[in-house]
Amino acid sequence: MDDDPSSQNLSNADNDIVENNLNQSEQLVEDNDVNITEQVVDESNLQENASPINENNININQNVDEANIDTNGALPAEDSNANTVEMPTLIASPINSEVNNDNEDNVQSRADYSNPIAENSIVEDSNLPNAALNASDDNEIIQVNSNPLTVEESNEQVDNVSPVLEVDQITSEVTNTQDTSSATVLVEESVEDTQTTKVSSSKGSPGVDEGETTSNYDISDQTEIVEEKGIDEPLIPENFYYDSDQYVYKPHISEDSGIPANILQLHHSFGYDCMKRSNLHILDELNVVFITGNLTVILNIKTKEHVYLKCSGGGAFGAICVHPDRKHFAVAEKCENPNVLIFEYPSLQLYRILREGTEEAFAYLSFDPTGKMLASLGRAPDYTLTLWNWKQEAIVLRSKAFSQDVFKVTFSPDLEGILTTSGSGHIKFWKMANTFTGLKLQGEIGRFGKTEISDVEGYVELPDGKVLSGCDWGNMLLWEGGLIKVQLGRKNKRSCHTGPIQQFIMDEGELLTVGVDGYIRVWDFESIDQADTIDDTGMFEIEPMNELRVGNGEVFLKGIVKSLDEETIWYSQDSNGGIWRLDLSFSHTTKSPEKLFSFHSGTITGLDVSPITNLAATIGSDRVVRFYDFSSKQHICEERYSAPGCSLVWAPEKIDKNCSRVITGFHDGVVRVISVTKKEFDVAKRTKGESATMQLQQVFKPHNAAVNSLAITQDCELLATGSTDKTVFIFAFRDDKFEPVGFMDVPGPVQKLEWANHLGKEKRLLVLCRNGIAAELLVPKVEDVNTEKTYHISSVTKREVKFKSVKCQLRREEVKIRKEKEREERREKRKKERKKKIERGLIDPDEPEEESEPEEEEEEEPLFIPEESLINTGFYSKDGSKFWLSMDGYDAGYLYEYDFSQNSAENGVTPLRAVPVIDSDTPISAIFITKKMFFFGLIDGKIRVQPLENEEYTVDFNRMLHYWINTAHDNEYGAIQHLKINFDGNFLLSVGADGNFFVYTVMSQEEIMTSMAAAKLPSPRFALSEEATLKVEDIDDIHAYSIEDAKQKAERDRQMRLAEEKKTAVKKQIQAMRRNFRALLLENEAIPVHLRLPRTEFELDPQMAIDIENERGQRVEILHKELEWETCRKDIALRKVKDKFKSTVECELIIVKCFKTAHEVASFRAEKLPDGFYENKDILYEKASQLISLVRNPTKEKSNVRAGDDQTTEVVTDHAKPGKEERQGQVDEKAAKALGKMEKKRQKRRARQKEWEQLFLEKPSENYEDPKDVAAIAEAKANMGDFKLKTASDYIVPEHLRMNAVKKLFQLITLTENIYNYKHDFNRRLLALKFKKARLLGKIENWRHELKTIHNLLPNHLHEDLPFFNDLDEREVPEKKYFYNRDILIRFSQDSNQLADYAALSSSAVVATQNESDAGTYFSETHQSTKSGHASHGVHFTKKIAPKHKLTPPEPVANSEFENRVAKEQQIRLVYKQQNIIKSFNAALSTFDNHVMKLQKEKYEKEIDLKNADLRNITLFEELMLLKDFEKRENVLSQRVTTSMQEKTDIEEKVVETLARLERKKIDIERIQEKEKQLYADFLANLGENNKWTEFLTRVLKKKIKRAKKKEKTADGEEEDEDDSDDESDDSDFMDDSDDGETEVLDDSICPPGCEQELYDMACDLRNTRMDIEESLVEEKKLYEMIKKDVDGLQRKVKVVDFNLKSAEKDLIDFQLEKQGKLNELNVIVTLKCNQIEYLTHNNLPQDLSEAIVFQRKSLIQLQNRIKELHLEKAEQKNKYRENRLQHVELVKGRKLLDSKIKELDEECNKMMMLKFGRLVNLEELENVSVNRVLEELKEKHQELENVSVNRVLEELKEKHRQNESAAIAECKKWDNEIQHLKENITNLTRENTRRLNNLTSLLTKQRDLESQLDAQQRKLGGEYEEKRKSDVRERQRLVQLVQLQAQEIEALKEEIALLSRKGGHILPPTQPPMPIN
Repeated sequence: MDDDPSSQNLSNADNDIVENNLNQSEQLVEDNDVNITEQVVDESNLQENASPINENNININQNVDEANIDTNGALPAEDSNANTVEMPTLIASPINSEVNNDNEDNVQSRADYSNPIAENSIVEDSNLPNAALNASDDNEIIQVNSNPLTVEESNEQVDNVSPVLEVDQITSEVTNTQDTSSATVLVEESVEDTQTTKVSSSKGSPGVDEGETTSNYDISDQTEIVEEKGIDEPLIPENFYYDSDQYVYKPHISEDSGIPANILQLHHSFGYDCMKRSNLHILDELNVVFITGNLTVILNIKTKEHVYLKCSGGGAFGAICVHPDRKHFAVAEKCENPNVLIFEYPSLQLYRILREGTEEAFAYLSFDPTGKMLASLGRAPDYTLTLWNWKQEAIVLRSKAFSQDVFKVTFSPDLEGILTTSGSGHIKFWKMANTFTGLKLQGEIGRFGKTEISDVEGYVELPDGKVLSGCDWGNMLLWEGGLIKVQLGRKNKRSCHTGPIQQFIMDEGELLTVGVDGYIRVWDFESIDQADTIDDTGMFEIEPMNELRVGNGEVFLKGIVKSLDEETIWYSQDSNGGIWRLDLSFSHTTKSPEKLFSFHSGTITGLDVSPITNLAATIGSDRVVRFYDFSSKQHICEERYSAPGCSLVWAPEKIDKNCSRVITGFHDGVVRVISVTKKEFDVAKRTKGESATMQLQQVFKPHNAAVNSLAITQDCELLATGSTDKTVFIFAFRDDKFEPVGFMDVPGPVQKLEWANHLGKEKRLLVLCRNGIAAELLVPKVEDVNTEKTYHISSVTKREVKFKSVKCQLRREEVKIRKEKEREERREKRKKERKKKIERGLIDPDEPEEESEPEEEEEEEPLFIPEESLINTGFYSKDGSKFWLSMDGYDAGYLYEYDFSQNSAENGVTPLRAVPVIDSDTPISAIFITKKMFFFGLIDGKIRVQPLENEEYTVDFNRMLHYWINTAHDNEYGAIQHLKINFDGNFLLSVGADGNFFVYTVMSQEEIMTSMAAAKLPSPRFALSEEATLKVEDIDDIHAYSIEDAKQKAERDRQMRLAEEKKTAVKKQIQAMRRNFRALLLENEAIPVHLRLPRTEFELDPQMAIDIENERGQRVEILHKELEWETCRKDIALRKVKDKFKSTVECELIIVKCFKTAHEVASFRAEKLPDGFYENKDILYEKASQLISLVRNPTKEKSNVRAGDDQTTEVVTDHAKPGKEERQGQVDEKAAKALGKMEKKRQKRRARQKEWEQLFLEKPSENYEDPKDVAAIAEAKANMGDFKLKTASDYIVPEHLRMNAVKKLFQLITLTENIYNYKHDFNRRLLALKFKKARLLGKIENWRHELKTIHNLLPNHLHEDLPFFNDLDEREVPEKKYFYNRDILIRFSQDSNQLADYAALSSSAVVATQNESDAGTYFSETHQSTKSGHASHGVHFTKKIAPKHKLTPPEPVANSEFENRVAKEQQIRLVYKQQNIIKSFNAALSTFDNHVMKLQKEKYEKEIDLKNADLRNITLFEELMLLKDFEKRENVLSQRVTTSMQEKTDIEEKVVETLARLERKKIDIERIQEKEKQLYADFLANLGENNKWTEFLTRVLKKKIKRAKKKEKTADGEEEDEDDSDDESDDSDFMDDSDDGETEVLDDSICPPGCEQELYDMACDLRNTRMDIEESLVEEKKLYEMIKKDVDGLQRKVKVVDFNLKSAEKDLIDFQLEKQGKLNELNVIVTLKCNQIEYLTHNNLPQDLSEAIVFQRKSLIQLQNRIKELHLEKAEQKNKYRENRLQHVELVKGRKLLDSKIKELDEECNKMMMLKFGRLVNLEELENVSVNRVLEELKEKHQELENVSVNRVLEELKEKHRQNESAAIAECKKWDNEIQHLKENITNLTRENTRRLNNLTSLLTKQRDLESQLDAQQRKLGGEYEEKRKSDVRERQRLVQLVQLQAQEIEALKEEIALLSRKGGHILPPTQPPMPIN
């Protein structure tokens, strides 16, 4: 394995020492001396030459310099040979890394942080202050942090050290380069004697999991652990602080340079590393903290003041976090061996330093919720997760987090010891567990399963242990148990965010997600926590409750933090460069997001300063140009453009006298000239935070790729732009503008441009290409460049030089020089030693010198030449003849000098000189040169300053030795892009790729203050000319033409124009030839015919005419096809326009005028209802109905459990005794009838009893009140005389008035429908009136014709014309505009100069006419009826009607009298008819006009109603929008209420069901108890009265016996008993001997003499029945108790659910009140008449109407009527009360009468009982006695046994009995006698048996006595008599057999007795038991 460069190297001698100590050590120190923590190390993590693995070994404070042990912990050389090393003093802990001589001040020993008291002092008293400790004697103290000493020097100093020390801790670990074993130095020290120290080795144990590194350190109880170790380990005191100045990284200055340390001092930072994760934290109400570069910035939000804390390790900061109590914050470094610095706030004192947490950089920090622990994440290469006891600077646990980038680590806020990490393609769940080996950190990687693997940026730990995380595609992943439980997305397969979710926040029960898309969304936590998959997709759809979009699409949120003083205010980190203030209240008063601070995001690509003032301009890859006043620390203004910026240069004073312009280059090739001026004060337009304005002066596009460099000549005549498209464009500055000159090609992408500074006529431009080629262009004069056709300058003088790598050769030469120098030093040393020896006389001067051993020359490695050499930057030398290059990559570390004498761009040219940059191989990315010094910007973010000895910056070796270097930007991605000095040299400005912009003061602050010039913004009056103030159009299109492309296009346009001009000239020539030809034709026509030439002679080719005609036909056809497409397109466009604007209108504006007056009425322009309007309305109505029913009845179907249970109970009651009818059918007929009667009586009595019980249950208590009355009284008390206003604070929204978005939308749709119906109805009536007018016009036309006829027959003086009336207006027939004819189209074509399109238009006219709809269809009838008359006779409606043709009267002829009379009569009739026509005309017109005026008046009223409806529509829409905002919360609350109600209903149903079960079980228990009572009653009834054996048999009945368990069948079908228990509970089966004077108790196991055997057997049988009953009773009681427990548990659940329901209902009511309050805030317009206003002051309307309310008159009338109703109700209630009181008195009297009657009936019943029975008896008991059910059942059993066990004789008798009844009866009598005889015999045998049993008892008693005596004798006998004799054995066996035989006989006799006692149904008296033996 290769050596790790970061590890320590052991010398060969040191290795030998360690090996000797390891091999020769024989034993370890005893456990009671020093405890050892054994190291268990994974071999995979153990590297050779690595630093010590475990840091939790035992440490001891020491006062010996670390030089006593080498850098790897080896012992001093002189003690290497001893087995045990004698140590008079203690040894300091080893250093983990080599000490760099160049950075001695920055090297710190582990002793600095192993104990807060400095390790360079003797710790004799831990209470001594540091000053006292440091004041000890130098002879007793060796400085630990001094320079390392040699072995000899350290040994000399050890002798002078005091041996008295206090032992605290020691850790000395040695890592062998040949083996992976670790050695621990164990030291024991005593005050009296110096002990020995031994070295013991322990092999690392493989197999330990990477994530389970063990540690015996417990943060919670340090003292106990210290006591267990037996060491008094000191703790860091709470009030200990470090000296901050000592831990701030100091600039590195070369030795003996004399450069002041404060040559550069930070003035201000305009940067913010907004792309770093979690880089914004709140410290207090006013201050936020973040890190940027090597600074920690504390920013005051109000005053914008900055406080800076610098890094201590020479790198940058990588992470930051704030302690939960806001009194401390931690920042982590990025450097070699980085530290974690913890500062106290607000004192900003350095409180703690955590070391050795990772190797190179920290990625994330996080405190635990208690603040006791700190977790840190390391970056590559170790990715270490470390848990710290940060107050004691101790590592608790450490593990490798993952093998790839880890982004974040956090502690669980609810579960102690739980952590989570996430990163590239993984999420990992950690657990801290205490095991027997110590505290372990166990990690479980999250498994994505079917889900695509994703980077995890944000996550949150839920209270129940689940984790919710984001993913790359924007959805949320819910983790449980290391697996994805469900993936959450929005509906319709939309993601929760567009892009990754950066942050999850749990805030007051709500879940907030922050997305990179700029949205902050709020989600319902309960829905997410309970989410689960419903199908195989693994998705769960959810919608956010609220959301906020920050910015307009240009914001990329990284995270948010909550303000401390305002609950709804948050501050957000925008990775696009900003800090925002957000209001997350999500209400109507929510403020829009406000951008507080603006920064660059990403690389700052350009920087320049004003030539005359302290203004600076920057441009970045974030497309923003910014201006700063860096002296006053102000950001002035900014502007965002369409493409990323690449370069920037400030225009010199010669271009703009006010120096207000900057020239910027962008990535799309555009160059913009921008000016900045003071902003004129305009309150309306003033932008917050900006004091200047930017204006675009000029814009042009010279390139098609990024413009990387801009350069202006010293005389400001030319501007050069360089691009990655390998071109350089030259512009000339003329007339206040830049005009293009031309462009030149260069050999590579342009990196930098620089003009030569000499003032010659030649203008030379240095072009540095990124590919390693430098070119010099000799730019021609502007007037010599021809740009007519192109801007490309081809004839340009160009010289090129390609860089050739020489670094390897230079380094080889440096090594040779160094080696030669070392040889020379050795030779000089040998000469000095020889000289000393000669002087001492040790050698002879004449003795020749010893020849030194020839050194072997090492073989030189081949030169390394990189594949490519990239140029970073460069510059001309002062005289312009040469130039210098700074290279990237391998060739860095030198400045290379070149000239263009060797023009080669192919193979490369060796530089003239290479000046090394001392102590640095870091590439130089920026160079700025002044007269005093060089400023270098390095790629690792450092600034290097090298002063010059004179003002001529001729670079030489001697002048590059001294330098000053300090960190500025991020050391990882903060390459310095530009360095600039301001105009007076007081400020240095630097910008980097990390987006930071730092301003430094050069030299001391006092000089800056005296020489600082205030920044001056140019005034807009003087900065710009009038032309410049005009707005310049910007180039936003990335595809816009560049200057050359525009030039080429202009050239093509010019050529086309010339071609057109030539074409026009040819056409004119052809026209002239045509005119000449026509003249020839006319001339030919003018000559005589015989001289004329035929027309064919003029045709050159006849076929030509035919071809022309064919060609014309083809062109016409092509034209038709082209116009056909256009025609179709126009038709489609017309149809779309109609569909959009006309088809949606149901009725256009139609006007109907009166005939005689000017009154008119117009229609309402009504739109059609959208398609599916009514279907959507029905669906919405169903939804609203469902919501209402869901709130009122959460469970639609409720089963009547109680009723069902009652039915079940009744069924169980009816069938409580199964098989009863069957048994009754088997009993004899008489008993069955008796039992039936008794059962009927019993059932009747039970039914009556049940009725009484039900009646008593329904009886109310004395204080009972009807719940309805109570509710009514409560409502009356709450509401009587009080009208609740919706604005009242105690107003409760009634359920039927609760409004949501669905209901409001339904109201809105209903209102829309009503408005539509309102307009539709009116328009329909108006159309009917219009059609009526059309018909009336037809009548008028007929009347006119009739009048014309009459007028022809009447003389003129009798003519009467129709009165004047108004003609039809064009507005009355709007449909006419949709009709057209050919003439209209031709006229339109002529007006539009479109005669060529006539055919297409006429062809489309037919289609258009056929497609007319709406108005055309409405009025087709009117159009057809009136178009002829209106067109030709419209004029007669406005003039008096006069006939066109007057009849010429005939010559007067004398008529007869009859003819005159007939003529007179006809004239009278015609006049009359004429008058009737005029009268009908007037009447018809008057009637029509009346209808019109009536409809007009009605329309006025409808317009008022519609206007109110429109206002109402607006109000409903506003309310709908408001309700939609509340909809999500309302749905959640309603769902909670519904769920709680459903849960309560379910539990109540379970309670009812369980109570029913409990009631049934109670009934079962009562039934069993009743059965037991019945058993005892039957037993007493069977015994009869005054039975002397009652006590004995009762004892037999109640005796408790052990019964064998039920038999189970074996596999063979045989039955066997599970338990062979005794028959009785008494262990003694035989009577014990009692004293002589006492009477023995009768044995209840046998029937005593004198007792009837039948009664005894009955008692035994009833005993078995009683035992069965008791067992079943016990089981039932157990079940009863179990059910009762279930009831109690359910009732407790009911209380909990009821509490939850009340809480949910309260939340819903509060929410409804809040929603009602928001609705009340909406403005509602109400139109009132003056008579409706009653709120007057002195009969005047007051100015302030805030105290007035708008109340409905209907409600007011109802309230007034309610007063009268209440008076009537009060009187009615009084009357009702009197009637009820009288009825109550009558009911009391009736109850008393019934009570007396019941008492009389009871007395009469008792008298009848006394007469019949002689005493009061219980009727139920009497029924049981009269018919003994038990006895009947026993008889039935006896009959069954008789049928089974009857003998053959009995079968024969039964057969004979069936054949002959008489014979059977006789035979039965005979057998009865025989049975009687046998019974007597049995009785005698029983007595004899009893006697024998008594004898047997006495014999057995004697046998036991004898056996006991024999046993006693046998114990006394010897060994030969101990065995039993054969005779005794035989006698014992005989007696046992005799006993068994007698027992069998007894059983046989019992069976015979039982059989005989049941024959014939007679019960024999019990036999007398044997008399007791005295």
